[in-house]
Amino acid sequence: MTRRSTSSACLCYYVPVPRSFPVRTPDPAADRPRGWTVGAVALGGLVIGVVLARATLEGPVGEPEEETVAGTEAEAETGTEAGAETVTETVTVTEAGAETEAVTEAVTEAVTEAEAVTEAEAVTEVVAEAVTEAEAETVAGAEAGAALRASRAVRLGRVAYLRCDGAEQADGPFPCPRDRALEAAAIAALEALPACPNAPPESGEADVRVHFAPGRPTEVRLRGAGDLDGPRVLACLRDPLSRLTTTIAAEQLVVSFRFTLE
Repeated sequence: MTRRSTSSACLCYYVPVPRSFPVRTPDPAADRPRGWTVGAVALGGLVIGVVLARATLEGPVGEPEEETVAGTEAEAETGTEAGAETVTETVTVTEAGAETEAVTEAVTEAVTEAEAVTEAEAVTEVVAEAVTEAEAETVAGAEAGAALRASRAVRLGRVAYLRCDGAEQADGPFPCPRDRALEAAAIAALEALPACPNAPPESGEADVRVHFAPGRPTEVRLRGAGDLDGPRVLACLRDPLSRLTTTIAAEQLVVSFRFTLE
């Protein structure tokens, strides 16, 4: 397309000329960053990071070192005081624990002693009750025995002089002389048999014989006890009958007493 100039000076025509611009073709190998460029950028970033970190840790630039030292000392003193308080609290807790253990041991000992005293008192009470019961049983038994002895009696039988060697003898069926005092003492001993604590509980008859000989102790023997407990009868009669004496002068004298324990 042409344009015509209307100027009076000249008649000119302008012919448009097309414009052209150089265009660069992309090259991946040429557009790749150089190695030294990446290293420089990384080094610069590292330096900036270190500077910022130091500035953050050390505080504002230009702060006096004295304040830092003072702060450190204050923190050290505070830490020391806190440590001392912790140690004091630990010691206090340890002492309190020791006191608690001591109190616990004392209480345990007191409880043990109290239990021992209680057990001893209980044993004493049991023993006292047992003694009381035993005494009651003894009294009851004694009363029953006394009542039984009071209801029993000895029925006397015949009296016989079985031997009177060397004594003056009389004519008749009973040649031996009699000793009335001896007979009375022996009968009294027999009648006291039911009152003897060791008297046999059963009833029965027996023959007790008293042997006299000059220069020898008096002997007491039991014959024909039957249902009676012979050793118990002798235990009751031996002592009183062995003390008997006689006025009959004989080399050997044997007197028999029959009786029945009812």
